[in-house]
Amino acid sequence: MSGNIIRIAVIFAGIGVASAWNACAAEYILMPSPQTVHIGFFSAAQKPVLTINSGDIVTIETESAELDPAEIDRSGAVPPSVVPEYVRSIYREVTDRGAGRAVLTGPIFINGAMPGDVLEARILDIDLAVSYGFNSQRPYSRDTFCGSFRSISGQKRPRSHPVSSCR
Repeated sequence: MSGNIIRIAVIFAGIGVASAWNACAAEYILMPSPQTVHIGFFSAAQKPVLTINSGDIVTIETESAELDPAEIDRSGAVPPSVVPEYVRSIYREVTDRGAGRAVLTGPIFINGAMPGDVLEARILDIDLAVSYGFNSQRPYSRDTFCGSFRSISGQKRPRSHPVSSCR
């Protein structure tokens, strides 16, 4: 897991502009930070970190801070300068964590949208945010990856490293 940059157009079908993008649609960039992410849970009570209108375009950078950045540094897979400072800040400062490990950027509020309304998100582009990645396997994932993992294990690699199989 590692960060991605996802560019999306959000269209709310209920307010009349869903058929096409507006020429005056705003574009936003939402970066991960301790103020814009939450870790390990979904909650309708979570306050929006961005408010947009239907048809607006949002570039969302995502990140996984489930590994201690110091562990990435110690692995030697990439130089410490490659790990973005926001990853270090998120790992250090976000202490209200749920049971899961996913780092979620958002939520985003769409003006005029109501619970139960249909939203359409068109993914315009996906790019890699960092030049490294990691993968971890846990004992409960025994039906995946050939069932050969009996304990928590992980690898940190530069993205250019060849993929290996589980056998």
